[in-house]
This record gives sequence, C-alpha cells and structure tokens, in this order.
Amino acid sequence: MKSISLIPIIKVLSKNVIPLKNINPIVITIARFLYHKIVVLDNISNDFFSQFMLSVASS
Repeated sequence: MKSISLIPIIKVLSKNVIPLKNINPIVITIARFLYHKIVVLDNISNDFFSQFMLSVASS
C-alpha cells in the first residue's frame, strides 16, 4: 500500500465524486480516514491533503 499509487486514485475520485454535492460529507469522511492511514503508513506531507480538502470545500 504505497502513497504513490494512492495519490492518483484520490485525484481521480476527487474529480469524479466531488461534483455530486450530496456525497461531499461522505467524501470528506473517506478523505480524512485515508489521510490518517496514509500519514501513518507513508508519511505524506500535509500539503497534499490540504489541497485535496480545499478542492472538496470549493466544489
């Protein structure tokens, strides 16, 4: 379970799922869960998650 493979998946999901407004709370919950898992396992910087959450919030 490498961060390199998860980042493109999350980016694709953010582009396809976020436009559906009613799913946003679910997406945010999943994103938070994934973020904590990724940080623990792969030490991803906070910048990527911040950008992802901003894209969620701005949609």
